[in-house]
Amino acid sequence: MGCGTGRLIDLLYMQPSPPPQPVETRRDSPVDILKTRLARGEITLEQFEQMRCTLVGIPPRKAVSHIRKP
Repeated sequence: MGCGTGRLIDLLYMQPSPPPQPVETRRDSPVDILKTRLARGEITLEQFEQMRCTLVGIPPRKAVSHIRKP
């Protein structure tokens, strides 16, 4: 039966662990946030387009429907 001295010696000769690296925080752009909100259904496509145009500094276009009417 061992008394655990092998483990103690291992701990004494262990190399110190490197310092933790800084965690990079990902910052979504405002347009990315709008895309996420659109995907979640929090805003409509029209609201998305209006807000996106405001953010990028261009006037919003009039809504054009891509659905064909009979």
